[in-house]
Amino acid sequence: HDDIDHTAEIIRLTEGKITVWVGFESRILPALCLGANGSVCTIGNIIPREVVQIYDLFQEGKIKEAAKKQLSIFGLASALFERHDMQPLKEGIKMLGYDVGDALMPTSKVFPEVKKKIREELRKLGKLE
Repeated sequence: HDDIDHTAEIIRLTEGKITVWVGFESRILPALCLGANGSVCTIGNIIPREVVQIYDLFQEGKIKEAAKKQLSIFGLASALFERHDMQPLKEGIKMLGYDVGDALMPTSKVFPEVKKKIREELRKLGKLE
């Protein structure tokens, strides 16, 4: 479920009796602030260190720094998830030098303008020259 209210309600109702993970890039820090235990977001497959840094900064009480890091990944997340399949993610991973092949059908090729956007966002994050 992609609604932060839903996540908050689960945390409230379970009172810490279960582990709560979020899977949306935009909700890592907000969910941690509400009491979630962590994140299993897709973008962690391409920029895992950045996702871990958000968590670590939060744990250290450095909320402003965690927020800055959270905001820094939005551009890449937007580029990777313009459509709802894994091929853009795989294209980004390929740009980093890993041969991960293509997503299985029924995915389609990624348009050049989307590849360009992914490449630009990876550059902004210091992952490409």
